[in-house]
Amino acid sequence: MPAKEDTWAFQPIGDPFPDNPVKVMNEQNMYVALWYKHGKPIHGRAWNNGGVVECSFPYKEYELTGAKYLGGQIQVLQYKGDHNSLGYWYNWIKYADRLEKDLADREIVHCGDSFPIFWPNSPEGPVLGYVDNKTEIAWFSINKKVIHRQGGDLLPMFVIARELKGGPPNFIRVMLSEWADFRMGDPWPNKKLVKALGKSLDSLPGESSDQYVALWYQHGEPVMGRIWNDEGKIAANFGHGGNEYKKDVGSLQVLYELSDAVRGFDYGWIPFLEAASSDTKDWSPVFVSHEKRKISPGVITVNGKQILGEVDIKNERCSYGAGGKENVIQGPAVHSTLVLCKRSNTTKAVNATTTINTIRTISQTSQCNHQKLDSIAFIKLVLVTALVILVRCLEWILQKMILIYEKLPMIYNAARFCYEKPDLAKDLIRTSWHLAYVSYQSNLWTLSDAFDAFFGNSIEKMNELGEKANEKVKRGGKSPNLPTKSPATPSKAQRVE
Repeated sequence: MPAKEDTWAFQPIGDPFPDNPVKVMNEQNMYVALWYKHGKPIHGRAWNNGGVVECSFPYKEYELTGAKYLGGQIQVLQYKGDHNSLGYWYNWIKYADRLEKDLADREIVHCGDSFPIFWPNSPEGPVLGYVDNKTEIAWFSINKKVIHRQGGDLLPMFVIARELKGGPPNFIRVMLSEWADFRMGDPWPNKKLVKALGKSLDSLPGESSDQYVALWYQHGEPVMGRIWNDEGKIAANFGHGGNEYKKDVGSLQVLYELSDAVRGFDYGWIPFLEAASSDTKDWSPVFVSHEKRKISPGVITVNGKQILGEVDIKNERCSYGAGGKENVIQGPAVHSTLVLCKRSNTTKAVNATTTINTIRTISQTSQCNHQKLDSIAFIKLVLVTALVILVRCLEWILQKMILIYEKLPMIYNAARFCYEKPDLAKDLIRTSWHLAYVSYQSNLWTLSDAFDAFFGNSIEKMNELGEKANEKVKRGGKSPNLPTKSPATPSKAQRVE
């Protein structure tokens, strides 16, 4: 089945997100977005603020945000299906590795000459921008400024690719993390969601006893809260900034569980002091970080009743929405809270409410694999270089052996001649070395010529070249005292054939 085309949902700015938006790697609240200016495609980033879409795009030297400057509508990348039904899956790869695979196996997500690029460690913080494929210059917009980079600066950054063969690691959709995107009022999902304490709570009056972990954003800050099934629809409640939010929440994220076959982490509800302790080796809090704080889901005890809200472990603070406001508890009173934590599921003891931290595990594993691949590639390069050198050496040795083999009859004749005529051979050796010396001084003859003449018993050639050499030296006013004829020249009948 041929791979289907990418899906870009038209998205009014200020409305809730569409279904199944594609997140940026390792980012809880950043999505791949597209905008057109005078027919030219430009990629940027979108995020959830108060349940609705906000976005940023670089254009020339300006950061454009909001409906006023962007025309009220953008597009958001979606992934509605899986690699079996769509014929591809999304994978974030290093810019340096974008041409590593055959084009039949991988395609870089792009529109026209623009393709998204993620800069995880920019001076302004993680940011998604675009590369102009004509100039290979990357553009980013953040904090009311535009940054551009090119050349080697792009190599460690990440681009999103359509993998056309195989499936994601462990057959998990890479763009779907444990936090799935929904909207308040959507039909209740058919996924297995992470339930508070894995059971029905003895909750506050008027609150559902079956509460599930949810995440929302307000003014760029993450807020933990709860959702429940309200007559087959998603209902939600969040507390933030002194206010309770349970109407017009818009887009939110819900934590869900995966099957045991692909489970990488277990979840468990751990007492606050144990979760906060640095000595705890097995369990670590599940959290979403922000520049101002780091929050985790927690079941809070209020007058003997339990309710799902958020916990800020570092600042000993927890809160929940109820009664028209954000209710805040601080100090030692927080210690009765049970915090959602995770641990590697290499042990057999699995909590009933366990799940996995999927996308973070996959992304970290992917980055480690990139580093391992870089090391393996270097080792391969060294081995290939050594192999080439070895082959060249063997080739040189073989050539010399062939040369010696070709000279064997000549060497045999010379050895036989030396054995049968030792006195004559002695004179010939002396003559050949004199000729070699003269040839070197007068550039008439080489040692190789003398070697060939000697081993070939070419006495006439020696005498002829010796005379020429002596004549040239005499014209220069200096004689090497070389005899013009060999002291003992054998007749043809005496030569060794």
